[in-house]
Amino acid sequence: MKKFVYLLVLFFISCSNSLTGTEAYSFYEVGSYNTPGEAKAVYVSGEYAYVADGDSGLRIIDVSDPENPFEVGYYDTLGYFRDVFVDEDYASVLHSYGLFVINVSNPSHPEKVGYYKVQDVYFNTLFVSGSYAYLTGYGSYGFALYIVDISSPSHPYEAGRSDDYFYYCYDIYVSKGYCYSAGSMILKITDVSHYDNPEEVGEWDAPDEVYGVHVVDNYAFLATGEEGISIVDISDPRHPKGIGYCDVPGIAGSIFVKDDFAYLSIGGIGICIIDVKTLSEPKVLGYCDTPGYAQDVFVSGDYAYVADGEGGLRIIMIEE
Repeated sequence: MKKFVYLLVLFFISCSNSLTGTEAYSFYEVGSYNTPGEAKAVYVSGEYAYVADGDSGLRIIDVSDPENPFEVGYYDTLGYFRDVFVDEDYASVLHSYGLFVINVSNPSHPEKVGYYKVQDVYFNTLFVSGSYAYLTGYGSYGFALYIVDISSPSHPYEAGRSDDYFYYCYDIYVSKGYCYSAGSMILKITDVSHYDNPEEVGEWDAPDEVYGVHVVDNYAFLATGEEGISIVDISDPRHPKGIGYCDVPGIAGSIFVKDDFAYLSIGGIGICIIDVKTLSEPKVLGYCDTPGYAQDVFVSGDYAYVADGEGGLRIIMIEE
């Protein structure tokens, strides 16, 4: 039955219409830029979108006119670029084998100023909060959480580590001294207020693989694979509890929450927009198809920016 509903939704998906009968919002693509690689992640700061573009490095795209985005600069080297965070003049960019710190004060000529790596460890997730970058990676011993001090961009160094961290970790989010890790059918909560001694304090069993996590105030919003979105009350990090759920077609990947709306990337479908004003009853507002395989979504102002795999960067207008 679920497969039938999935195919039916695919048939009717449109960027300009809601599937729920809600007429208050519409979502449609206004611009795009075809990056040379595979767009894995996107971060928007000011007039620029920074795209981690797989084996084509970091691409910097001017989005001051969302209808006519264009590339202004890039940084590339051997290896695969998976994620990116930007704080003022510096971009922290996750490479398969380490963390690059890149000066982007001149977007036309980004320059690597620092690099952190661990021998024989393959990194796959990144989150930056304040002066610290949080990475997860795996080697022969399994997964570990690495806390890297980037207060001196040219000399990043390991400030703390938690070994035997996970069977597999897909995404992390850090808020108010806690790291929320999305993984194999679980949300793991780690106290990272003491960087040199992170401590696991809580877990929440999810209905499916947890591919994405975004925290707002006392709530964690999860992209839970084939089970759509789950909302977890984390006001007591040691005893998290699920409070809301909404199914979507396809496999929910990354998630971004802004104001009263959650935006999910859903593989070959595109993005799904969900009203989360009532946390116990989130509701799908609509979908917007993309030509590639949606990997990541970032919302800034009235636009959603989608890292769309081989579809590059897609820019979607959110109109009330």
